[in-house]
Amino acid sequence: MRKLQLALLLLLVGLFMTASVVADDRVSNTLVTKLTGAAEVPGPGDPDGVGLAIITLDRRNDAVCFKISVNKIR
Repeated sequence: MRKLQLALLLLLVGLFMTASVVADDRVSNTLVTKLTGAAEVPGPGDPDGVGLAIITLDRRNDAVCFKISVNKIR
């Protein structure tokens, strides 16, 4: 479980850095990424593990909303 938390934290940091580069005048930005066990760092992670992360940066309300779903993680 600790590995999953670390992987998600690194994912969020990477997405925030990307969002700051592509920021514009929109009220919100939505970022979507596919999660795989093979991409886990340090890896390898669970080879069958997959997931999806959807993160929305809402500037109007100074909020970050996220939905992360995973499947086949042991």
